[in-house]
Amino acid sequence: MHDDDDNGQLIYEDEEDFLDSDKHNEMYYIGSCIKPRNEHILLLSCAITPQSVLKYNINDVREYLHTYGMAYSFLPRVHIMKLYIINDAYTVVLKTHWLRLVQRHMKKLFSERMKIINMRRSINSRRYFEIHGKYPYELNVLPSIYGMMKKYS
Repeated sequence: MHDDDDNGQLIYEDEEDFLDSDKHNEMYYIGSCIKPRNEHILLLSCAITPQSVLKYNINDVREYLHTYGMAYSFLPRVHIMKLYIINDAYTVVLKTHWLRLVQRHMKKLFSERMKIINMRRSINSRRYFEIHGKYPYELNVLPSIYGMMKKYS
């Protein structure tokens, strides 16, 4: 078993060509970013190939991003980023932020759907459905994914 320094060196050896390669505009990268002081942008600090992310322990990947990033970061988070090259600056937009929002809303939506489905199973709801052909007002519509993220537009 390798210790952390050996794992960092192994990742570096796997990533050496990718680390020095030119990155392309509007492409997606996995890595870390930094926010310069008094700026409202994020800059690409260091990127890693998806193969290495899957091959190595996430803590080793974080350590690699910390060691080989362009600026000090206490413990960099691993993000999916879309790169925009503006005036030779590698600015990024975080996509993992949106993934987390979607996950949070999906979890809430799923629990609301399960709550309505369980309430529809009650004897009173079933009887109402038999008589009227639809469920009571508060149980008649199941929330769906359409419009789930509307408040962010």
